[in-house]
Amino acid sequence: MLSEKKRKSIHNKIVKDLKGWLDRPQLDSFYSKIEGEIEKLSKKEDPKSISAGLYKFTFMATLHGQRGLCEVLAGNVDGWSDIEKSFDYRFWNLRVDSCMTTVMEASLLLVHALANNDVEKIEWLRNYQERSFNDNVPNTWPFSSLGRFGLVLCEKARPRSDLESLDFSVKHAPSFAPYEGIFENWHGGDGLVLAIEIACDYHLSQVLTESGYPDFKISPYGLMPIEIIALIRVRERLGLGTPLSEHPLLNPLLLEKPCHSCQVQSPSADFSRLLEKARAMKMI
Repeated sequence: MLSEKKRKSIHNKIVKDLKGWLDRPQLDSFYSKIEGEIEKLSKKEDPKSISAGLYKFTFMATLHGQRGLCEVLAGNVDGWSDIEKSFDYRFWNLRVDSCMTTVMEASLLLVHALANNDVEKIEWLRNYQERSFNDNVPNTWPFSSLGRFGLVLCEKARPRSDLESLDFSVKHAPSFAPYEGIFENWHGGDGLVLAIEIACDYHLSQVLTESGYPDFKISPYGLMPIEIIALIRVRERLGLGTPLSEHPLLNPLLLEKPCHSCQVQSPSADFSRLLEKARAMKMI
């Protein structure tokens, strides 16, 4: 486990990096260029352009995620709308073309869907992740403890008999060390409190990892403990409380995530147009 001093040091660095990212002088011009490219692609009718347009929205997902996170941390609940846009942009890009999506990104989307209790997205992402794990495609599964966490939490939230088809003893199965204590102490108590601290320490350490395929490097999840939010929400739906300790990552402003149905979502006209075309061409 990390010391309290180390936790605060890492957390403060991530906050500083977030503010520095948003203060970059070239930020507006870069995203204006991306928006111009998206507008052109949204007017085309071929599948390649539609796929490219939706992929461009993953750049916008980063912007909305960063800005939304900063707003929520400042106490502005309207920032959740940006965070949900970020989620939707990444999700629909994955639906259309998964070749650029890592296990880590899909895992984050799955736990985000679990936090929202968005059943349709949960089931699609769960099926996608199970196929991905069984086939080891993409082959970054050994690096994502979060990927395994998401699938196990899904089984708690929405039990089904075929979980046994996932063989976590295979060579490419990721370590479960950061999260196994949560499920070993599922019914609560001090053991669960400690297990959540360990999971939060893992989250912080992954954000600062520069090599390999770390979990939580995708905006807005560096400072947003979406896996703990999902855990709390799943347990709530099962009639269970979740005891928490004080940890820098467990910011009440983030843990008090409003329910999905209460969040205002207004995707751009270009995004809606691209999705409509993708559906018409049966790309989704």
